[in-house]
Amino acid sequence: MLDVEALSQACKQCELHEHLDKNSEEFQRWRADYITCKTNFKGSAPAMEPEGVDRILKRSVELHNLRYTEYYGDGESKSFSKVKLAYLASGITVEKKNASVMCRKGESRPLHDHCPPSSTSW
Repeated sequence: MLDVEALSQACKQCELHEHLDKNSEEFQRWRADYITCKTNFKGSAPAMEPEGVDRILKRSVELHNLRYTEYYGDGESKSFSKVKLAYLASGITVEKKNASVMCRKGESRPLHDHCPPSSTSW
C-alpha cells in the first residue's frame, strides 16, 4: 500500500464536548488541549470514497513520483470515474480490477478463496 486517506464526517471528541457551554471554564480547558478536530469531510457518505480517491491522486506524483494505472474496487464504485477523469488529460489509461476478495456488509463470511493456503488460513 502506498497511500491511504481516512475521511471522517464527525469527531468523537467534539461530539463528547458539544453539550458544554462554549464559555465555560471546562470547555475552554478542553479546547486548549484538543486543537485538531478529526472532521475532514463535509458531504454524503457515498461521496466519501470518490473524494478520498481524488485526494490520493492529487498527491501521488508529488509524494511517490507515480501515477496509478490499475484501480481495485468492488465493482460498484463511483471512484473509478474519478480516476479516469483525473488522468484523462495526461493520456494515461487506468484499468479497472475487481477486488472480489473484499467482504461486503451482510455476508456470512469473508471471501478468502483467493488467499494462499497456510496454517493461518480459515
